[in-house]
Amino acid sequence: MQPHMPKQASAPHLPNRRPTALAAPLLILVFLLYAGLPALAQSPGSTSPWQFSSSLGSSYNDNRDGVATNRQDNLELTTGSRGTYQLRDGDRTELNLTIAPIARWQSNPAASTDANDTLDGTKLFGSAALDLKHQLTPSLTATAGDALRYSDDAEVPEQDTIQRNRTTSYLVHTAYVGTDAQVAPDVVVALQGSTIGIRYSDQAAAQENDSDTYAGSVTTTYQLDPELALFGQVGVSEYQGAATSGSDDVLLASYAAGFTFMFSRDLITKISGSYQTAQYQSDQPSSSMPGAQADLTFQATKPTRYHLTANYGYSDPNVAETSVQKKLALIGSVDHDLIAERLTVGTQLQYTDSQDANDQDRRADNSEQMIRMRGYGTYHLTRQWSTTLGYTFEDWTSVQRDSFQRNTLDASMLYTW
Repeated sequence: MQPHMPKQASAPHLPNRRPTALAAPLLILVFLLYAGLPALAQSPGSTSPWQFSSSLGSSYNDNRDGVATNRQDNLELTTGSRGTYQLRDGDRTELNLTIAPIARWQSNPAASTDANDTLDGTKLFGSAALDLKHQLTPSLTATAGDALRYSDDAEVPEQDTIQRNRTTSYLVHTAYVGTDAQVAPDVVVALQGSTIGIRYSDQAAAQENDSDTYAGSVTTTYQLDPELALFGQVGVSEYQGAATSGSDDVLLASYAAGFTFMFSRDLITKISGSYQTAQYQSDQPSSSMPGAQADLTFQATKPTRYHLTANYGYSDPNVAETSVQKKLALIGSVDHDLIAERLTVGTQLQYTDSQDANDQDRRADNSEQMIRMRGYGTYHLTRQWSTTLGYTFEDWTSVQRDSFQRNTLDASMLYTW
């Protein structure tokens, strides 16, 4: 069960703002400065634990707010850097630290009361993450991690239909701990606990949408033979929303079993079935439903790679009008190396359908469907320089929100060292 972003509060209308002429050149200058750092960071052939990358990107879409009428287009320029520190202590300890600041400029930013919003449409965001894995004994491994992400990005998460307009920034804090214990030669028991907190910078949005999600799971895996593994899992997830939110606090429980089978090096499949229950804090009656998930990867080591994912089950709370939704998600992708280690093209098709989880809930229907298609091409000019061009089409059908279509063109340049 994956927690998702709740619906944002709408921002009051403010006069439309236009950018200054200096924003775009400044973003390009920052990118060029980052691209020149390798000469100062380390000499050729060194084995520094640090790895760096810089990116410069642009994106244009014809429906900034995801609405049916009064559509506004928008051009974005982004520049960012990413630094990763990797520490390895033999085979026992792995530590990864990642820091990634991002600057973004918009030609037509949405009206907002966000304190992070500026008159010229420029915003600063970023993320940081720390992951640790340590082998306590030959049969016991511990993991832990902590991450912060500050953004207002209205991305479409995989297997979800959530849409968020860029009207306020938010901070997401994620932390987890876990252990993997080999209790028998072919049996591994994994325990994991996690928490996700979401905090909005705008006070009105915070009162509606701040939330915390706590989750835990126990997974037992039995390696029947080198190609076949059986597993069972018991998991629980508790969602606590803001006091003024229309969403109910809810406790989700899931009981799953399945298998992973490697037909060959080029075909791997993972299939599971589950039974899920939802218990609400309010007087809304509890509900339950069966769930299923299938994941197939074809020709993972070949020039052409296929990936199919299907998921049916409860989504975690995400909108104000209903706490939990029944969700169907189908995702397929194809990637092909036209020129080995030089040119890769790919496409992805995603369909999601969600509806109220509790048929006895008399509140407004919140069903929503989305079709998303994307195509891209990545060309590696050298081992360090690469460029990507892409096009995305979205078609949303919603009962409560606007139904709309959106086209997005994007281009980016990446430099790694």
